[in-house]
Parts: sequence; structure tokens; C-alpha cells
Amino acid sequence: MDFYCKSLALAIEVDGSAHDSEEAQAYDQERQARLEGLGIHFLRFSDSEVRNHPNAVCQTIAKWIVTNRHRPSSSLD
Repeated sequence: MDFYCKSLALAIEVDGSAHDSEEAQAYDQERQARLEGLGIHFLRFSDSEVRNHPNAVCQTIAKWIVTNRHRPSSSLD
């Protein structure tokens, strides 16, 4: 994961071209499922979204935080 906030149990992934292959996508899905099983939530963005629409990405993250900040903490605490 590219960024992680323990207090929110939130992982943020920024996917570039290295994630385009079928193998990479399968690995990402498997890893994400394992981490979600531990209570970690994911937001995933493409690198072009981050580069071309940073405000929209930040708004998506902020909206997620406002909506989910009162969820019980993850099992990692």
C-alpha cells in the first residue's frame, strides 16, 4: 500500500502501469482481500487520477473519513 492510516485502518493505493498486468492485478486483489480480513479498508486510485484530478482524489478521501471515522478500530490495534 502506498499510504496507511492506522487510526482509521485506511489504506490508500495509487496504481500505476506496474499494476496493469493480469498477474499484478491478481496479486493486488489477493493481498487486498487478506488485509480487508484484518479490518483494513482500501481506497484505490490510478496514478493518472492523482496527477490530473488531485482535488477530486482528496475530496474522495475526505468524504470517506467523514463517513467512516466512527467505525470500530481494526483488529490490528
